[in-house]
Amino acid sequence: MSRTAFKQWVATMNKVVNAVLFQACWFSAVMHSWSLAVLPLLCLLFHGLWQERGKHDYSKLALLVAFGFVFDTLMFQAGLFASPTANVAAVFGMPLWLMAMWCAFSLTLGSSLNWYVSYPRVFIAVTALAGPLSYWGGMRLGAIMIEPAGFALLALEWGFIAFMVVRFLGEGKSIPSGPNRKIQGRSILNSASFGS
Repeated sequence: MSRTAFKQWVATMNKVVNAVLFQACWFSAVMHSWSLAVLPLLCLLFHGLWQERGKHDYSKLALLVAFGFVFDTLMFQAGLFASPTANVAAVFGMPLWLMAMWCAFSLTLGSSLNWYVSYPRVFIAVTALAGPLSYWGGMRLGAIMIEPAGFALLALEWGFIAFMVVRFLGEGKSIPSGPNRKIQGRSILNSASFGS
């Protein structure tokens, strides 16, 4: 195996590990509690810091996470979201497991979801649908209760988040158009791709 092929294999495996750790965090969070989700979340963070150096701009991702925290907290405060049990650990009404999920999601953008972000229109449209579906999955597993109007707001939230990722976090103008796009050999969400 050539050095180039080996590097490509390692990069692919890093994306697979990133995706698997995200799913482990999601299932741990919605089926058990935030404390169980902490382990895969820490593994995801450690993997990003160690194996995927330069693929994440943590200060920019922190803004995305903060937006998610604020929006979902407002949804809880407005009564559109609710925890099914009274003893769920929460901050301002927002469960800690959902906070863990926002952190985990942000760590996929420069790694396992990077290919997806490189198709801006598709990313925005599919994220506006997939985001609410993730919450619906959590609701079906008994982790959260959501009023019907909450799903419409979730679609708007996730569509806006995808737009933020493409335009502000990933500088959508730098994403080439056409099939088989390459992002100049780097993640669109790494620190080198941000304007200052």
